[in-house]
Amino acid sequence: MDYVKNNINDVLENAVLAGKILLESGAETYRVEETIQRIALNCGMDDAQAFVLPTGIMTTITLGKENATKIIRVKNRSINLDKIDQINALSRELMTTKYDVETIRNRLLLIQDAQQYPFSWKLLSAAIGSGAFALLFKGSMIDAIISFFAGMIVYSIKFFADKLGINFFIATTLASFCSIIFSILLTQSFGNTDIVIISMLMLLVPGLVITNAVRDSVAQDLGAAVNRLLETILIATAIALGAIIAIALAKAGGLTL
Repeated sequence: MDYVKNNINDVLENAVLAGKILLESGAETYRVEETIQRIALNCGMDDAQAFVLPTGIMTTITLGKENATKIIRVKNRSINLDKIDQINALSRELMTTKYDVETIRNRLLLIQDAQQYPFSWKLLSAAIGSGAFALLFKGSMIDAIISFFAGMIVYSIKFFADKLGINFFIATTLASFCSIIFSILLTQSFGNTDIVIISMLMLLVPGLVITNAVRDSVAQDLGAAVNRLLETILIATAIALGAIIAIALAKAGGLTL
C-alpha cells in the first residue's frame, strides 16, 4: 500500500476523530496533539500541525502542495481511560504497521462506540468510593454506610443532569446540596456529619482536571492549562455553593451539625 497516495481529507478526518475521542475521554492536551500528528505522518503526510484546547481542536495537514484544515468543537467531556489506552495503542501500532485509511477509520469508530460500563456498575462504584473515603478519614462503619448512600445520590444527580444537558455548574451545585442535606439528616442521631460530608464531596472534586492542568503547564500548553484551571475553580465554587446553601438551611431548620 502506497501511503503517500492516501487522500489528504481522509487522513485528516481520521486524525481529528482520534483527537476528538481522546479529548472527550479526558486526555491531556499534549497527548491529543501528539496523536493527531503521529497518525497523519504515519499515513504518509508531509506535515501535521494541531492546536488543541479543552473545548476544541484545530488541525492542518500538508501533502506536497496540498493543505487541508479542520476545526471542531468538543462539548462533551468525561473520563474514559480505556478509550485513551486504545487510541494510544493504535497510535503506537501505526509506527510499525501500515494500515489503509479505511481500516484506521473502522478501528477508531469501534473505539468511539465501545460499550461503557452500565449505570448500575458506575453507581455502585461511586457508592463504594464514597464509603471507602469515610473509612480512610477514620470514620465508623456507620459513617461509611451513610457515605455509601450519599455517594449514590451524588452520582445519580450528576448522571441524569448530564443526560438532560444541564450546565455542569448547576449540576454540581445541586449534587452537593442534595447529598449534604441527606448526610445531615441521617447523621442527626448517629454518625459523624463532617466525615460523611467530606467523604461524599470527594466524588465531586475534579482530580483529573487539576492533574491535566498541571501537566499542560509543564508541557507549556498554557492556554489549555488556564482553561482547565478556571474549570477547576468553577467546580470548586459550585461544590462550596451547594454546601453553603445546604448548611444554612439545616441551621435555619434547627438541625445539629
